Amino acid sequence: MDLFGNTFKHSLFIIGNGFDLAHSMETSWGDFYKWLKTTKHFNLFNFLETNVGMKTDLWKDFEKALGEYSINDIYDQCTEFIEIDYDHMMRSAFAIEDSPDIELLPRKEELVRCFSEWVEGLWISNEPLSIEIPTDARYLTFNYTETLEILYGIPTENILHIHGTLFNPIFGHGNYCGSYDNESDTEYQIAAKEKIIGVMNDLHKDVNGIIAEHKEYFESLYDVDQIIVRGISYGEIDYPYFVRINEVVSEDCTWELGWHTENDKNAASSIANTLGIKSELFCF
Repeated sequence: MDLFGNTFKHSLFIIGNGFDLAHSMETSWGDFYKWLKTTKHFNLFNFLETNVGMKTDLWKDFEKALGEYSINDIYDQCTEFIEIDYDHMMRSAFAIEDSPDIELLPRKEELVRCFSEWVEGLWISNEPLSIEIPTDARYLTFNYTETLEILYGIPTENILHIHGTLFNPIFGHGNYCGSYDNESDTEYQIAAKEKIIGVMNDLHKDVNGIIAEHKEYFESLYDVDQIIVRGISYGEIDYPYFVRINEVVSEDCTWELGWHTENDKNAASSIANTLGIKSELFCF
């Protein structure tokens, strides 16, 4: 409730990583990248630098790049030091088939383990922003931190951490691949590349599955007539959440889409036009 007695019970705040960053919290992809380097996870660091690239601070760019991996490049890395023994070709074939289990799988497991370890150690600011964060509104946050709960006193029952919390974080890319087939490859090459796809599919963020898992929550938004978006960079992978919310909320619902960079502003405008929503853009 604000100073004039207005209630926010029918308002939904959608909160992204930019919200935590505005509190000077080190929660960007670039911060995770620095953490990997300072904690000396060099094998993982080199793998990500080679296959994903580190020239971004945005999680949406990391997730997009992660999903655009090259099967052949990863295959070449996995088999780089395997010398083909043409006198014992079967032995070489087995070595190539097993190479993703030896070279790639440990990097995937290390990434998941390191990400969870980094998230659990995130520091939460003790200085709130001078903006309205009403306690009676509903919140859908993409963040793992408890900034809303600890710093603003938002009741936990008013918040959905759509991608999990500090102790069960969900991250990944949006490019789920099926089986691999290439007539120019041998059977053992195909087998190895199918393993690569399998490992990378383990890093797939199943947004539609997450929406289905939280079906009751999304359906409960039917009476929302105001949506305020703060700290979102409007990544392609998270677009289905906006589609589902727009399907459920009141037809007269108004959207306030926050942006921080010109890219955010353009992405917010694009989403507004695509969804056909009543919207205003504001700098956050």
